[in-house]
Amino acid sequence: MRWTGDRLEDLASTSQGFDEIVDAELALDKDDHILALAAEVIGDVGAYSVYPWTAALEPVQVASFMPGPYRVPAYRGHVRAVATCKAPTGPYRGVGRPISTFVMERLIEMAARRLAIDPAELRLQNLVRGEEFPYKVASGIVWDRSGFTETLTNACAAIGYTQLRAAQAKARAHGRLVGIGIATYAELTGIGSRISAAPGMPINTGTEAATIRLDSTGAVTGSFGIASHGQGLETTLAQVIADELGARIDDIRILQGDTAVVAHGTGTYASRSAVLAGGAATLAARLLKERVIRAASHLLEASVEDIETADGRVFVAGTDRSLTFAKAVYSEMGRFAEGRAGRVGGHQGL
Repeated sequence: MRWTGDRLEDLASTSQGFDEIVDAELALDKDDHILALAAEVIGDVGAYSVYPWTAALEPVQVASFMPGPYRVPAYRGHVRAVATCKAPTGPYRGVGRPISTFVMERLIEMAARRLAIDPAELRLQNLVRGEEFPYKVASGIVWDRSGFTETLTNACAAIGYTQLRAAQAKARAHGRLVGIGIATYAELTGIGSRISAAPGMPINTGTEAATIRLDSTGAVTGSFGIASHGQGLETTLAQVIADELGARIDDIRILQGDTAVVAHGTGTYASRSAVLAGGAATLAARLLKERVIRAASHLLEASVEDIETADGRVFVAGTDRSLTFAKAVYSEMGRFAEGRAGRVGGHQGL
């Protein structure tokens, strides 16, 4: 039995995206440095709230992310969430970020025109620099580490920005309107436990589990509660395991989205999959690697400190003595308490 809703039913009954009105002002000093930002945000949140974040999530996110990747010493943000006779605001991509990014980048462009300074240069002067991380934004968000200035510099170099501006000026002199757009954007990913726990949410969104098993054939199986939604997550997780474990990516199989494989999974949403599932995979792979090295140390008659892994093999550093993962697991299966069932495994939650 299957029921399929048409587009009209979907628009009328399911949660939909944003409708925001933002009035914002940006102040800069005589040296083109940002002094302050003010924003008045009104969000249409529809008729109902949405579990578990509430309908206030969208407008609050707009105000919170308004400073973006820039150094904003002073910020005043005021938010109102307005209930209307519309479908509720609910899960979709980029909660609050498109609006806040558009507003802030528009302000930067307007300031650059008013100050007669190149838009890229104005951004470079005001983006958070590498030595300033971790940087706490005026709204309270902390950027742990990013490459804001490096990203913009590399992007400009890749497109030949200086030459492009010269070509633009030449085209406009001949009556052709050629535009060059720049936007800088910061994303909050991998939301941790403290953020979900702070407002008293009934669920903890900051956890994820990974189980990695290495069998006697050398095959590696990674099991996750997370599930790919078409973003190539299977490949990403396999790459993480291969890098941390020292396995061949062709030997890795990823299982996901099956409650028969993993007992717990928090879900795929909010740009969390690669961060949290990848983090759990990293910790589990390191645990498994320790067990493989410990097994190989007996066979290779070397201390664990001298043993390394790469390309599905275990070897003594600086020598030609090595063996495959399969040989290490199969030969030492009886020695490991963890391997009595015929496998060496690592499990880790993050």
